[in-house]
Amino acid sequence: AYFMLRLSEKILVNTFGNFTIIQNVRNATASNSAWFDKRVIYANGCYSETHLYNKYTKSWNHVSIKSHGLNLLEFLCNDFLKGMLTLTADEKDQILFHDKMYQP
Repeated sequence: AYFMLRLSEKILVNTFGNFTIIQNVRNATASNSAWFDKRVIYANGCYSETHLYNKYTKSWNHVSIKSHGLNLLEFLCNDFLKGMLTLTADEKDQILFHDKMYQP
């Protein structure tokens, strides 16, 4: 069980949902810090940083990573691409996790 937990953590780190858009200076400071340390850094940042700070108040885990990934895909499809790309729920899960084994 411990091995699978560590493996899933390593996989989640490299998923689209774990991607954060933050200012370069803060990125170097936050880097691999614990979530609660990063939240302090994000509190007074740009829109993306304050969004992370306000929305994910308790933890950064597989559930919040999936939620954040879905929010990013929603922004990409609706706002950035102006609706030119529509994704099904299965396509979104495939983009976010590559393998059903790691989906929350």
